[in-house]
Amino acid sequence: MQRLCGVVAAFVAKSKHPIYDRKAKCGVWRTILSRVNPAGDMLLMVQTTTVKEEDRPAFTEPLVAELAASGLNITSIFQIFNDEVTDAARPNAVVTHLHGKPRLEMPMLDLKLEIGPLLLSCAKWYLKLRKTDVTSQHVVIGVDIVEENIEDARRNAQQNSISNTEFIAGKAEEVVPKILGDMDTSLEVVAVVDPSRAGLHPRLVEILRGRTQVLRIVYISCNVESMAEDVAKLGSSTEEEADDFVPVRTVAVDSFPQTVHVEAIQLLERASIVEDPRKRRAAKKTAAVGDEVEDAVEPEAADQAPEKTEETEE
Repeated sequence: MQRLCGVVAAFVAKSKHPIYDRKAKCGVWRTILSRVNPAGDMLLMVQTTTVKEEDRPAFTEPLVAELAASGLNITSIFQIFNDEVTDAARPNAVVTHLHGKPRLEMPMLDLKLEIGPLLLSCAKWYLKLRKTDVTSQHVVIGVDIVEENIEDARRNAQQNSISNTEFIAGKAEEVVPKILGDMDTSLEVVAVVDPSRAGLHPRLVEILRGRTQVLRIVYISCNVESMAEDVAKLGSSTEEEADDFVPVRTVAVDSFPQTVHVEAIQLLERASIVEDPRKRRAAKKTAAVGDEVEDAVEPEAADQAPEKTEETEE
């Protein structure tokens, strides 16, 4: 990664195009995203502001030549246009394939996946399928706002002979309510959510909390602050007898080394299926008190034993 940053930084420094300035809202160069598979093959996506169509060949050809000659085993290069203030590009942002293969081959457990420049999260649905021995009676449904991601997910499912999946393109806050509304209330649902840095849409929070089929939520987040807000909302219903969600376990994953950012994964379960930690602590305290009482009684019994033996001998 450091070698890649060095190559890109040197190229940008020689470029006549400036780096994007958020305050001035001008410039061209923004970010570069890389994905590397176990074989060392690298997929790159260069993010810039929109370049005029007539200027694109002069802009991209020297960049591709520099990256291809870097010796970093770069097999795919894409460019994405983003004119927003933040680096989070819109779902309908223009993505152009500049060089190499259209997808990166990414083996995962016993699966063979092909990952495009935008596909990041659909693989975790497949992991659940294979590792939990899901039968044909179970269905895994994936929702993503980017149509390309849905197409890649369907293709990966087909290539790995996974038939009990369904993938839907659309906004989660619009699609998920219909999915859960059509389900039998006796079904048990595990929801895996991976929202943007802004967190879950308020409507989606209400749906997940209010639909009794959803027993567990696996929350994946690149912004722990918005995740904490959503977790609080999922566990604070205004209804008196509501079965709200309780955070059970959190794991931090350092996906962004040498930065202040961290990826977090949190498991939430309904309060009705989670043991109250206060009861567990009370039980431990009671057991500890019982042990202290036994320790206090045993020495006295030991002192009395020799006296009985002496009387017997007399």
